[in-house]
Amino acid sequence: MDQSQRCIQCLAKDEIIRDLREQLKKYTCQPVDVQVEESNEPPMSSRNQIKHKQSIVQTINIYKPRKPSRGNTTKVDAPQEEKPIIGSKFYENFIVFGPDFDLIQDVEEQRVTPKVLYSFPHVEQNDFNVISKCVFPANIKVNQLKCNKEDFKDKVLPNLKEIIMQTLNSVKGDNEFTIAIPREDILTKQQDKFLVTRVVQESNINVYRFLICYELSDFYCPDPNKFVCYTIPLVFCFMTYLPFQKFFMKQNTEIWNQMKIQRLQPFLQEDCSCLKHDTKFMIQKMDKCLTQLMDMRSIKAEFEQKYKFGDVQILIPKLEQAKGMQFSWGAYRTFQHLSLKELILIISHVLLSQKVVMFSQNKGLLSSVMMTVVSLIYPFEFAPSLAILLPIEQIDQVQAPSPYFFGILGNFKDFQDRLNDYNEEDLSFIDLDHYTLNLSQQQSKSPLKKYFPPLKKIKSLRNMYQNFNSSRENRFEKKRKQILQGYLSMTSDQKENSREIQKIFSNFWQTTIISIIPIEHKYKTGLTGLNMNLIVATMLERCPKECKIFLNEFVQSPIFSSYVDKKYEKEL
Repeated sequence: MDQSQRCIQCLAKDEIIRDLREQLKKYTCQPVDVQVEESNEPPMSSRNQIKHKQSIVQTINIYKPRKPSRGNTTKVDAPQEEKPIIGSKFYENFIVFGPDFDLIQDVEEQRVTPKVLYSFPHVEQNDFNVISKCVFPANIKVNQLKCNKEDFKDKVLPNLKEIIMQTLNSVKGDNEFTIAIPREDILTKQQDKFLVTRVVQESNINVYRFLICYELSDFYCPDPNKFVCYTIPLVFCFMTYLPFQKFFMKQNTEIWNQMKIQRLQPFLQEDCSCLKHDTKFMIQKMDKCLTQLMDMRSIKAEFEQKYKFGDVQILIPKLEQAKGMQFSWGAYRTFQHLSLKELILIISHVLLSQKVVMFSQNKGLLSSVMMTVVSLIYPFEFAPSLAILLPIEQIDQVQAPSPYFFGILGNFKDFQDRLNDYNEEDLSFIDLDHYTLNLSQQQSKSPLKKYFPPLKKIKSLRNMYQNFNSSRENRFEKKRKQILQGYLSMTSDQKENSREIQKIFSNFWQTTIISIIPIEHKYKTGLTGLNMNLIVATMLERCPKECKIFLNEFVQSPIFSSYVDKKYEKEL
């Protein structure tokens, strides 16, 4: 288009704008509701006149010439959204899980879908549907206690009193468990979307969300006039990034004990009206603990600081002890239950990228062993999928092509036929209750035993471990049934020994693998690629003779490649 054509168009636009402004004068020079001159057209209402005026103004703006943009104009950046800081709150949520009361039917025994009964801060039920299924993987077993008014005191009331008193004097160990929930944005390397506090960085290297839970027996009486109650389990959990398991366990019991003390008095009167004080009623009274929950959540965790809430106190350790916090909670129970050979077997299957499925009918044992195994492979991070309590309805995930570490609550024999049908490669089924190891057909042809790391040759490790478990057997190989041992308290010497065991594992990985990883530019290909074949060849040359077989297998795992990628990204 030449200059003359552009001028003609400009003149035409100017003419249109003048005509529109003349029309606009009728509305700007006199009130809108003044009658216009008579014409053949019907007069417009006040509302229509306003609309017409707005339409004219919009049209004028369309035809107005726009100023050309200049290259040196200052661009105003949009305000940046603040990144969330993981670990800035002492805990994320306090949650009570239990049965969906609306689904309980008038039958002797049933299984009911779990749901969130209470949460602070408040969350929508849908946000925690998946977590509810992890807390109760096989739904919730509900049993009925039924009678009439005459025999209520003799048949039902004693059971309800026993439930209350049992909660006040809970047995330590079997009803405690922890679930580690990986964050999707961390797994997909979107770390730029958030910040992490120093305490979380040092104590929770995988930045897991921990669900630290305490399971209790309770009861629900839907209608006090019908003398029908149901025994149910409840689970109290703190969701947090700080692995202070013992502290949160004590807080769980203390919070509920406060509610139980209020509840106990009506039952001592042996009056039928006590049925009104059932689980549902007490859950509605949970806000009496709100001040305590708010104060606790506002704590800013720092190293070497002590905090106290009622009779419960927590001491955040020194920086150098932080890495053992995640490990210490379940270590003693794991060492007591497994011999050193058995523990090395499980660690080896996880490290060598097998698909590992672990079974137990005890939530506390299952979560203790899995958390300890993941901690003992530090500084390697468990990159594959981790599910400490896999919901039964998701059991088909064992067909996933990539490595994983799953825990299933239940007896392996109840799932054996279904799982054998999958016929997956590299699949290991470990039954903690009966010390049995079942392998897929292909894995049975090529056993992993010859690739295990030579940890059992370390004399100091054997000596330390004998303080917990003096057995030299590997019952997974003998497939003998064993009775679960009771949970005992750890002595101060055993606490120190457990920390030393963790150091021995960590030093082994450091000296046999990490220290021989070559970090030089010549091993890089392009901007981000690595020549892994050259890196592995160099490591095998430097590796101690007794570790070559293990290393040659381990370097093929995603746990190793992920660690090397991060090491190069950090150091070069």
